[in-house]
Amino acid sequence: MADWRPSRDPQVYARVELNMTQAMAWLEVRRSEGHKVTPTHLVVYALAKALRAHPAANGLIVRGKVRLRQAVDIFCQVGLEGAQPDLTGVVIRDADAKTPMEIATELGARAAALKSGKPELKADRNFEGSRKLMNLVPSFFLRPALRVVDFFTYVLNLNLGGLGIPRDPFGSAMVTSIGSLGIDEAWPPLPPLSRAAIILAVGKVQQRAVVVDSQVVAAPMMTVCVCFDHRLMDGILAGKMARVFSAVFENPSAI
Repeated sequence: MADWRPSRDPQVYARVELNMTQAMAWLEVRRSEGHKVTPTHLVVYALAKALRAHPAANGLIVRGKVRLRQAVDIFCQVGLEGAQPDLTGVVIRDADAKTPMEIATELGARAAALKSGKPELKADRNFEGSRKLMNLVPSFFLRPALRVVDFFTYVLNLNLGGLGIPRDPFGSAMVTSIGSLGIDEAWPPLPPLSRAAIILAVGKVQQRAVVVDSQVVAAPMMTVCVCFDHRLMDGILAGKMARVFSAVFENPSAI
């Protein structure tokens, strides 16, 4: 409630339908080798690869100007179950330099630690500490408190690690796996405080009728819904990134 502003931000929505035939076969081989890798990990990898190929999209808006990030970091949302369900996340730093298997191993271990209430990495402890601290702030102070944090973190570009707030805590882009909840597609907005210019929602893989070589066949399909900041990206740049992104699923053996 304190973070969101009225709906006036320049958000563009799009969807990408992916034929997962090759990707699911590739994932099955990786699982047989002992890797707990899923379509979501492949999405994180593909998104990081697209951002590396088109660094103009890896930025944020500060005082009406574009500030480009030097690293490709992907924020993966993690749901916390319990008496009071909550949402947190893990930032995969330098995701463009990691394989899907490395992303799966890191994300799995850190997410499990967060769910157990015992995060191992200092960055995760800081993030959880700052999140819990905000929960203690009275509601009428929460919005100005968030704006102060936003000003020091992004406008002044200060490292508030000493206060338990990691630098650029939400990274370049965000990924949320709605398919694990049994949802086919959803359209997430860009959280204002994150300053991330892209968010992807990964839907459930399911059999659908598709046309292949002029024949209607059943194939595993997955919908990825995308929201991006039109101040930073236009349709031309988004289209170029989509081609890099989709190529990973069309030919995963090239990884």
